[in-house]
Amino acid sequence: MVMKQVYGVDRMARFLKYETHQYLEGRGKEKYGEPALIEVEYEPYVFYHRASIAFYALQDAIGEASVNRVLRDYLRQVAYQSPPYATAGELVDRLRDATPAGYPNLIEDLFETITLYDNRIVDGSCKAVPGKGYDVTLRLELQKLKADAQGEETPVDLADTVDVALYNSGDRLLMSSRIDAAQSPLDAHLMVSERPAKAVLDPWYKLVERHREDNDYALCK
Repeated sequence: MVMKQVYGVDRMARFLKYETHQYLEGRGKEKYGEPALIEVEYEPYVFYHRASIAFYALQDAIGEASVNRVLRDYLRQVAYQSPPYATAGELVDRLRDATPAGYPNLIEDLFETITLYDNRIVDGSCKAVPGKGYDVTLRLELQKLKADAQGEETPVDLADTVDVALYNSGDRLLMSSRIDAAQSPLDAHLMVSERPAKAVLDPWYKLVERHREDNDYALCK
């Protein structure tokens, strides 16, 4: 959060891209089975790199102040306590209580399961609208997967949100929108005042994907 305050949201994408790479590299070398974040023991690719992504996505969804409040209150409750000691499950339950009903699967996806995504922009159009700007339509294909400890993946139903951002030819952010994603394929409609050069799906790396080369789409050529 200090990094976010100092450098801004857009620069955070560089850090979260690195965290994603380190996490995926670590799980690719796992010999004994990957745990979910709530069950992690000695796997730094999970408790460092996946945790960075999970907590950043959580504060983005429910607010930094809400996450800080849960951490502060729980710390006050369990500090210096005798056995039985604090557990990850207790903290996660408190984070769940602080999460609005509009995010029904968020805590499960971030902490209790190994959740991955395979998302892409498969088509797009950009139309100039006199006096208004540019009307952009994007066709998105989204897939959500649950992996077990050995990496076996199973597709599951979508009940998520996904960010889409538009950039100009100088890579300056023009606008972003958070889209409810309950089905695939999905059409996203955006209006922007300045000519967009590209669209990016999940631009801030809040969703863990192995292949992101199809998350960018050139516009208004």
